[in-house]
Amino acid sequence: MKEYYTYAYLREDGTPYYVGKGTGRRAYVKHRRGKGNFVPVPEENRILILKTFNDEESAYRHEEYMIFHYGKEKDGGILINLCEGGKTKAIFTEEERKQRRKESSAKYYRNNKEKCAAASNKWRNENRDKVNERYKEKYTENPKKYREKRRRNYDPQKRKEYYLRMRTQTHLEGT
Repeated sequence: MKEYYTYAYLREDGTPYYVGKGTGRRAYVKHRRGKGNFVPVPEENRILILKTFNDEESAYRHEEYMIFHYGKEKDGGILINLCEGGKTKAIFTEEERKQRRKESSAKYYRNNKEKCAAASNKWRNENRDKVNERYKEKYTENPKKYREKRRRNYDPQKRKEYYLRMRTQTHLEGT
């Protein structure tokens, strides 16, 4: 029979910062805390097994109680838990999701701004001559055909038909 338990990770001052439910060595190994980040696991002497249970449901209820008792940071408590405990998933409001997404993309852009600009400029510089050469070749070989093709793409109806035809051809080639 499996044994379940609830555990708490303690700060250096002895206050809990995370409460969870587990079996086996769950409390002692790194595990996810939402998408992409992990719960910081303390030294073994700061991991406290709160209570053991014979059934999972009781362990879930105790975890929920402990999270409710100490409170989550986002609600003014002291725990970094994202959800209420039990079988629930972390629930974010739409505003929180937008804010997290905005912060994440801004962080990526700030960290990679120079890299992205350098890569774009490098590609542009390397391929500028190639693109210009292709254009000159096409235009000098048959300028009338090239002008007709450009004109066709500017006519909305013909443009629509052209792209539809291209899509179906690509789709048929792929199968």
